[in-house]
Amino acid sequence: MSVVELNDAPRKIRDMHNKALAALERNNADYAIDLCLELLKLEPALLESRKLLRMAQMKKAKDKKPGFSMSSLKTGKVKKLIEKDPLKALQAAEELMKTNPLNLAFIDLVVEAAEAADLKEAAVETMEIAKEHFSRDTVFLKKLAALYSRVSHTSGAKEIYETIHMLKPGDQNALKDFKDASAVATMDKGNWDTKKDYRDILVDEDKATQLEQEARAKKSDSDVTGLLDEMKEKIASEPGNINFVRRLADLYSQNGDYDESLETYEKANELSGGADPQIEKAINKVKVQIFDHNINYYESEGDEENAAEMRADKEAFLIEDAAERVKRYPNDLNFKFEYGELLFNRDELNEAIQQFQQSQRNPQKRLESLYYLGRCFKAKGQNDMAIDQLKVAAAEIPTMDRTKMGIIYELGTISEEMNNIDQALEYYKQVYAVDIGYKNVSSKIDRAYELKSSAESGEA
Repeated sequence: MSVVELNDAPRKIRDMHNKALAALERNNADYAIDLCLELLKLEPALLESRKLLRMAQMKKAKDKKPGFSMSSLKTGKVKKLIEKDPLKALQAAEELMKTNPLNLAFIDLVVEAAEAADLKEAAVETMEIAKEHFSRDTVFLKKLAALYSRVSHTSGAKEIYETIHMLKPGDQNALKDFKDASAVATMDKGNWDTKKDYRDILVDEDKATQLEQEARAKKSDSDVTGLLDEMKEKIASEPGNINFVRRLADLYSQNGDYDESLETYEKANELSGGADPQIEKAINKVKVQIFDHNINYYESEGDEENAAEMRADKEAFLIEDAAERVKRYPNDLNFKFEYGELLFNRDELNEAIQQFQQSQRNPQKRLESLYYLGRCFKAKGQNDMAIDQLKVAAAEIPTMDRTKMGIIYELGTISEEMNNIDQALEYYKQVYAVDIGYKNVSSKIDRAYELKSSAESGEA
């Protein structure tokens, strides 16, 4: 089953998701959980909402202990239901997770039901969120590694088997699993690490035919024309169907007909009563495409003066648009984060800090917001405050992934700037132990050792 993006979901679903997010931000986890469960019945493939559900469950269960305590009667009923109706089984398993999301038996049920319902992404998401609480549980880790293997995440499986081997260094079976996973990862042609995350792989598998058709549609004017005509006919029969109008606007944009796309999105905006931020976002995206089209034209003509003017106009539009969206939708923390990024890139650091301090309340943007806060304080020369923010971000990431490596590396550079060479060296060594080729960490370590040696020689 293909993943449904929140932006593509019906407005009713998006509204429920936003209400659940707002409830979680107000620490009303129970209401957030109930809303997520209800909307996932309507749209089970909405991964973003399932992730939000898991966050709410984890927040509520902060005092619960991980384990296997379970009602065999309840789990047995769900297991039988998996064979008959996997989606209903998944809903039933989620209800069990509501009572204790750290119950391993319930987690197993969710994963089994999700895979049976062809929702591999939901299975992976569930296991990855739970991993923080079972980081030293080799039984759980083996299940996660096996799941990674089933969804072709070979590098992920290798990483988990390596962790198991480190936890059980004398276990020959653990060593064999690690070696086997390393071999598979080396031979794997899927190039997992070049993709954004496991969802890209699963989309490649589950949507191969659809993506191929879309690629052909982009290349063939006749195909696009046929799709445009088909959508126009649908709109003629249902002129009030906002989804048809939006799809037509998408097709125009895909075909490079930006003026037509903009006009059609404006019609969709009217149908929504001007109260749909996603349509507004689409309108602004087309406007950016127009800017880019004109910039490319001037550059191809060698007209650098007009190209530079157009780039400046684009930057001004982006910042003004972001500021307006934050003003119109003050509770949308994603907009605050996006505005903060633009302000940071313009070196408007105080204004950026204000946005990131608010956007960190969004669980999905928290780590990025903390990271940017650290960079803002660093740019302002407030290194002690930068370190505080980055330490909080690092502590919330259980494994040394690329995100955590970036945060630890940044902590190293700040410590180095503060002439705290010993601390900088410790941070750099953490990154070096995982990826010797990360940025210039190798030369950073060499430099830190030289400085340390010089200091010790001076003392002597």
